[in-house]
Formats: sequence, C-alpha cells, structure tokens
Amino acid sequence: MKRPFRVRGGRLRVDLEPEVLELLSGIPDLLENVGGDGDPATRRLAPVAHPGDPAAARAYDELTDAELARARNVDRAGFVSSLEAVRTRRELDIEEADMWLRVIGEARLVLGARLGILEDGWEADAGADPRYAILGYLGYLQEDLVHALNRLMFGGG
Repeated sequence: MKRPFRVRGGRLRVDLEPEVLELLSGIPDLLENVGGDGDPATRRLAPVAHPGDPAAARAYDELTDAELARARNVDRAGFVSSLEAVRTRRELDIEEADMWLRVIGEARLVLGARLGILEDGWEADAGADPRYAILGYLGYLQEDLVHALNRLMFGGG
C-alpha cells in the first residue's frame, strides 16, 4: 500500500484515491450531526471538565464552549476547502495538515463513541460494521500524516 502522505522537495504531497477524498468529504456532515444528550458523541466531544463539581463544570463550559465551537467550525470549513485544493494541487501546507489532524481526530472520537468503544483493543470486536473499517482507516491516515509532518518539519522518520 502506498503512503498517503509524503514529503517531496520540502512539500507535503497527498496521494489519495478519489474514493478516499469522497469519504473524507463526508466528515463535516458526520460532525455537524452530533448533538443532543442521546448521542454518545456529544459527551465524547465535550467531556465534563470537573466531574465532581457541577458548578465548576458549568463555569468551564460557559468559558470554553463558544470558542471551541468557533474553532471547530473554522477547521471544518478549512478542511472542506483543502479537500478541493488537494484534488488539484495534491499537497497540503502545514496549517492545512494541522487542520486535517484535528478534523480527522474529531471524526474518530465521534465514530468511536457511537460504536461504544471505551478502550483499546476494539479491533478484535470490529465485526462486519463498516464504521469500524472507516475508524481504522482514519487512524491510519492520521498516523501517516503525523509521520509526514514530522519528516517535513524536523527531518525525522
């Protein structure tokens, strides 16, 4: 399997099949549909900061929720724009790559919560549900992107 992210000539090159780009284009919709107390992804994306102190937890949420929502919306919009750019120029800059890491990480949290994954070792229980395969593939993409960014920024492996 060829690596999806490579460093060539000081640039971060992206080699993803059109089907993968199509899959990735669905991530913002997945994330937009998180909501409500019945969705396990809601708590996974906004864990209680002070579980033993409801007043402190509310105060923390009041201070951070709006900024976190704004930052996530900026990342999602930028992710969509960069997907279109990747289709043509086949590369990401460092800021776009950082955005991809955050958005893919957020998608993994949502999928993991909805699948009821609470700890490592879930791969053994994956079964036939295609969401497990997507979760695993997103983890692979995220890991490869981290390694490519490391090579780009620090010349490391």
